[in-house]
Amino acid sequence: MRQKKLDRIFRIILIIILFIVGFLCVFDPRIVWDFFMDAALIFSLFNGFRLVIKGFSRHSIRHFLLAVLAFAFASVLMFSSMIPEWVIRVSFGTYSMLMGISMLIQQGIYIYESVRRPLLNWMFSAAYIMIGFLLLFTPRISKEFLIRLFGCYFILLAIRYVSDIQNLTNPNYTWKRTFHISLPTVFAALIPDWTLQKINNHFKEGMDVETYPLKSDKEPILKAMVHIGPEGFQKVGHFSFAYKDIVFSYGNYDHDSDRLGGLLGDGVYFNVPLCLYLPNIIQYEHNTIFEYGIQITEEQEKQMDHLIQNLRDSSYRWYTRIEREDGYLHFRDYESDYGCRLHYRTGAKFYKIRKGRFKTYWVLGENCVVFADLMLGMIGADILSMRGVITPGTYFDYLQEEYEKENSPVVSCVIHPYRPLDSQDPLYKPDHD
Repeated sequence: MRQKKLDRIFRIILIIILFIVGFLCVFDPRIVWDFFMDAALIFSLFNGFRLVIKGFSRHSIRHFLLAVLAFAFASVLMFSSMIPEWVIRVSFGTYSMLMGISMLIQQGIYIYESVRRPLLNWMFSAAYIMIGFLLLFTPRISKEFLIRLFGCYFILLAIRYVSDIQNLTNPNYTWKRTFHISLPTVFAALIPDWTLQKINNHFKEGMDVETYPLKSDKEPILKAMVHIGPEGFQKVGHFSFAYKDIVFSYGNYDHDSDRLGGLLGDGVYFNVPLCLYLPNIIQYEHNTIFEYGIQITEEQEKQMDHLIQNLRDSSYRWYTRIEREDGYLHFRDYESDYGCRLHYRTGAKFYKIRKGRFKTYWVLGENCVVFADLMLGMIGADILSMRGVITPGTYFDYLQEEYEKENSPVVSCVIHPYRPLDSQDPLYKPDHD
């Protein structure tokens, strides 16, 4: 109860800050810019002196070099306001251009696969590209205009948080497919890794992982799962769901179809019992799983059954290399392929999509999150109402917010943490492959 009160106080403070900063950005962008420049200058100088002290105390050349960079950045802020403005323009312009191009590629995939999508998708793509072009190649958009845009976003985000607080104890709250403001894609993509670092720090301090109570007397049959890994692309995360204890996970699992370094390829999903999947993904793949249980009605269960049957009807069984080549006796030759590893250890079965919007996997378009949202959208989740690239972190942030609402369909949150096990640990299972 105390923690809930503290969370609510924190949310209220955050809302007040977002409203104040947002209105200042909209109505007086110059004062916001000056404050930002002064704060960055003070921080750079402070950081530079801190690094110098560390360099002397640890006899570290690396700290001295970092101190030089900090003082150089402070000099730029002190004597030239054009460079920071240029950095902001290029950063935001590049971000907008990449978002627009990624959406344009997805539209091209739709055309190639004869999938009809709303005109709104084209409009968002064109808007992103236009803003990116103007920022990168023309002086038409001033920094004041950019700051006002940020201000509008802060205000909309504050309004969303106000709505979330109102729905925390709303007895009539239900999921609706409506307008949703989420964190920026770049920040949302980092949320899973930040959370994983927090969990690892708890373990280092001898603390156990946080537990959450089940808000229902009935075990949910639909579970959304956010995967977080320790390195590489795993830090961004993966998203899947389990229905009636069977996992459905979509991705580019056929590496023979890889294009653009694996960012594009044939759309493949697999099925595997949840009781086999979780131990494998935690112990062998070194992932931490955040599992959110979602309560559904009998009518929604029928709709889920219908959607899954349609998915099966539009796909065909695809076999991994270890299956095609009967390589079970020499697993090490196939171990680098995730699909082969998963099938060997759990018996997972893979399926390729014959036609439709998921026939081609595109990491910045129809990805694992969008595939799972096909199911969650049926019961009202509104995460994809805002167009753009959706990452596992976006859904992670959304589901955690929903779990904290008393009358939300998200009724459980279970963390399955990865921890390196030694041979004396009772959970240790050596790989005898």
